[in-house]
Amino acid sequence: MKNIKVILGLIIAAGFMWSCDPLGDEIDEIKAEQSIAKTLEITLDDDAYELSSDEGVANYKSFDNEGHAKGLIPEILSKLYPALGEGSSATVTYEVYQPLSLKDTIATTTVTAQEYTDLGFTYGNFDSDDDIDKYLQSKYPDARDRDVVDLTYQWYNGSQTVTETKAIVLWNGLWRNSYVLSAGTGDYENLGRGTRDYFSTQSEAEFKIGIYLKELFPYAEAGKQQFVIYNFRDYDQGGIEYGEVLMYTFDGTDWILKDSSNEVKTLKFAHNGTEWVADNTIKFVLSAADYLAIAEAYTGSNPDGSTSMTSYKNYDLSLWSAELIQESLISYLTDLYPPVDGQKYLITYATWEPGAGSGTLYVIGQGGEYILFEE
Repeated sequence: MKNIKVILGLIIAAGFMWSCDPLGDEIDEIKAEQSIAKTLEITLDDDAYELSSDEGVANYKSFDNEGHAKGLIPEILSKLYPALGEGSSATVTYEVYQPLSLKDTIATTTVTAQEYTDLGFTYGNFDSDDDIDKYLQSKYPDARDRDVVDLTYQWYNGSQTVTETKAIVLWNGLWRNSYVLSAGTGDYENLGRGTRDYFSTQSEAEFKIGIYLKELFPYAEAGKQQFVIYNFRDYDQGGIEYGEVLMYTFDGTDWILKDSSNEVKTLKFAHNGTEWVADNTIKFVLSAADYLAIAEAYTGSNPDGSTSMTSYKNYDLSLWSAELIQESLISYLTDLYPPVDGQKYLITYATWEPGAGSGTLYVIGQGGEYILFEE
């Protein structure tokens, strides 16, 4: 009988110890925490950058480009928020380093008649910066920011088609026209450099070029951006010369230089239950060629809207209903990029309301078609 009492006592004591075990309770709490779903909005600070296994990010507190950020921010989020799981989302503000030095002139290219046709430029010319960007994106998909292409192309200026040759710079993922200060053209002489076709101090170049742009573009409108490439002789590096690019914006009175400080950008991430993944939205801005293709598809079903779009390269809201805009954009996107489940597109298009405006359509591939995506 005594032995039975002892055994019962041990069982009761063990049960009591287990039910009051603080470590066990803590483990249960941690497991519960791992299923938490939260929506975050954060800006990476120095401590957050230092969590990256990439030495450059940890040391310089910035990323090289958006793709670089998409690949490395998930690691930082996992270390910052180890308890968060599936259903969590984060809007992350981060910095991209913006040096001014150019990289390489990767090609000297003339657009061929066949290339205009292949990309849907019916009239065999470009008439907007977006047209040039579309061509070079398809021609050089592996180019890096600040690469340059010397491009010869046909340009419609509103009254006639002319041949132009320009240095086009890839800047933040978009190809943009630039003005090149060239030897023998009078540029450097006009800038007070005499026969020296280079600058040896960046501050002198930045100041004088900003003034020179007023002479080059006397009718510029506020908000216009202009890239300028100049030759820099670096005496700190033994007198080597290389191209540098400056980007100015006209404020209505003066050309204001964008300095080389980091650019602030934002990305969205979601937790899929295993890891953080970057939002895969592709931003698609309609070009002149895109409007012409859409207009042609609606010559029968919406002749007035088609005619207007052909002329003005936008959606006249008195001729295109919201439903018809959605239908036309999804149809056109489907022809260009057959739907892939989970792939999102944010389409930006121009409107006339009356008055110039713009609209967006956010869609996602699902079950072999595009449907509206709601955040």
